[in-house]
Amino acid sequence: MQSISYLSDSFMNRNSATLIISTIIFSLVYAIIRYHYFKELDFSLFIFVINKGVSLGSVLLLSFSYTVGPLARNFPKVFMKFTSGKRLFGITGFGLAFLHSIISLLIFEPEYFNRFFILEELNIVGNFILITGIISLILIGAAFITSFPRVFKFKPSFFSLSQRAGLIGLIFGGIHVLPIGINGWAQPNLWPGYLIPITLISFIVVIFTIYCRTVLNSRNQNVD
Repeated sequence: MQSISYLSDSFMNRNSATLIISTIIFSLVYAIIRYHYFKELDFSLFIFVINKGVSLGSVLLLSFSYTVGPLARNFPKVFMKFTSGKRLFGITGFGLAFLHSIISLLIFEPEYFNRFFILEELNIVGNFILITGIISLILIGAAFITSFPRVFKFKPSFFSLSQRAGLIGLIFGGIHVLPIGINGWAQPNLWPGYLIPITLISFIVVIFTIYCRTVLNSRNQNVD
């Protein structure tokens, strides 16, 4: 029986690993196609474009770490096979969020984000983006730390609190992208290749996460 359970868990983890790899590849390729192929940005801005893909992959995986439970309870045939990867989704999502933050800090200058600067100084919007990004990373980081129970010993109540902090951090991530792309969300005729802006995808994913954690969870008493 133990060997059967081990094989089953391995299979489900393989499904989860495949989903993670597919999500990262999709996010990076989507960014490259949208910005380099359709928008025809120069490849000197490659790090700027890749950073957008990293951001998208982070939001998608963090979201799935919070939505896979409610989705599996409501649609078990489709999502149950991914539940064993819930922790891995969150860990990888945080890793991408951290990488996105590092790259963003390195290139957060007028050359890449001229809309958020007045001369060489950050304007109000630029400061808002910076602050919400930092808050988001800190809160998601709190959930990340408690993802290693064998290394860090926390009480169950603190674990639950940290997971809620991570969810709030993801919501701050949705707020973070608002001023970056909202002006173009209602103008699909201006979208390169008619591909949805990455900021809009990220915002929709955050809204969907909130929906799953509220509406879908309310259909089942076993809320994780």
